[in-house]
Amino acid sequence: MPARGITLTMSDLRFARFIGTEIFPGGQLPAQEDIFKFAEAAGFSVEKVQLLQEHYERTLNLWAANLEANRDRAIELQSEEVYDKYMHYLTGCENFFRKGISNVGQFTLVK
Repeated sequence: MPARGITLTMSDLRFARFIGTEIFPGGQLPAQEDIFKFAEAAGFSVEKVQLLQEHYERTLNLWAANLEANRDRAIELQSEEVYDKYMHYLTGCENFFRKGISNVGQFTLVK
């Protein structure tokens, strides 16, 4: 059976667009290959890579629960619009990590 990639829905694509326009306009996460390339160009070698997908999924879930538990105070400090935007961001990112669309890594570099 041929290997299958990760299925993306229109909802996933809309959320990715939301991140790019509302949360990190102009931002782009580097690919792991780029981290290796730029580290080596600067005289470093990558000693260890630790992927934290399942841990970060849990972290995002906890952040969203904490924000939700402090909803009234968050709205008082900012606005309902900002609260809604960040709840959407946190829960959407948790979904991306759970589905394997996103990942985060920790890299140990040595000279």
